[in-house]
Amino acid sequence: MMRKKKIIVMIGLVVSLALLGGCKKELTQEEVEQSEYYTELLSQYNKITKENKKLTTQLEKATAEKPEDKETKELLEKIKRDSIIKLELSYGDTTSDSVFVENKGVLKLINQLANNADVVQDYKADDVKFKYQHLYNYTLYDEDNSVFELEVYDGNYVIFKDLPERVFYVYEASQFGDAFLARKDYYPTISARTKMVEAPIIIKGEQVYQKDKAKEVVTFIHSMEKQEIAAKKVKASLKNEYLFYYHGEIVTLAIGKQVIKIEDSEKATYYKVSAETVKELKQIFTKK
Repeated sequence: MMRKKKIIVMIGLVVSLALLGGCKKELTQEEVEQSEYYTELLSQYNKITKENKKLTTQLEKATAEKPEDKETKELLEKIKRDSIIKLELSYGDTTSDSVFVENKGVLKLINQLANNADVVQDYKADDVKFKYQHLYNYTLYDEDNSVFELEVYDGNYVIFKDLPERVFYVYEASQFGDAFLARKDYYPTISARTKMVEAPIIIKGEQVYQKDKAKEVVTFIHSMEKQEIAAKKVKASLKNEYLFYYHGEIVTLAIGKQVIKIEDSEKATYYKVSAETVKELKQIFTKK
């Protein structure tokens, strides 16, 4: 009603101004409402109001949270906030035994799967299962006995068992299987440094580093001044150890005051280096 009165007043003012050159009689409300200008303007107003209401309804429908979106949000939020106490990994074809990981640094990293999970709109679950290899199964156990199961496919596509119809893309989702599961098939022997540079995960205590750090470390080791020495010449113990996990194998980088050791399942190699070189190597691990 207030809007209608405002329209009438406005039209009355416009019409009155238009008539200033002639009759200066102020129009009554009834005369304004009966004018052709008022009728046309009111029609336009009603049309715009109806269109605005229609658009508002469409917007509400478009932005309304769908049931599947709500389920997705709830699951991911639960994984992010829960305390995961154990991770179980196995191959997708389930032909080999599973491996359990309880390192707190790794479990903290596994929580981030939920942070990095983006819904893939272009693929349905059946599409991924048909087009991509099922690489790994991950089972996350939390402290209140909840269990989260997910399948990891080639291309870092992920399907959660609790959301079987949805597909997610999770950056580096396959890194845990690549790190801790031994290869099923024959693979040619490669050098320790090659294993290190390809290692998805490095562990020192509860501190965990990822692939970019492995590449940086190995690049530095390759370029630094070093002299290979025999193990018997190493007198001081090398307790500062970084463990590079590569397909179930561990390559150890041990750092002393002026000696470093690289050891895989094949052999251990010792290098004599300067104290400054050791300092620079350690700094790679401390910087972000």
